[in-house]
Amino acid sequence: MIGRILQAKKKKLYFRYFNAQGRWDQEPIVVKYRKITQLNVNDRYTDIFSKYLRYR
Repeated sequence: MIGRILQAKKKKLYFRYFNAQGRWDQEPIVVKYRKITQLNVNDRYTDIFSKYLRYR
């Protein structure tokens, strides 16, 4: 998933992601920290892709 962390709690975070068409998902999802396998911040792919995002 690629997107934005909206809120971080003790054991989970609220995350809003965008799809391959550059559209944000309407509702945030809950992701437990134990399910996260990798986290990239300010990577080139996301920075470039995010310039073309569209809101639903």
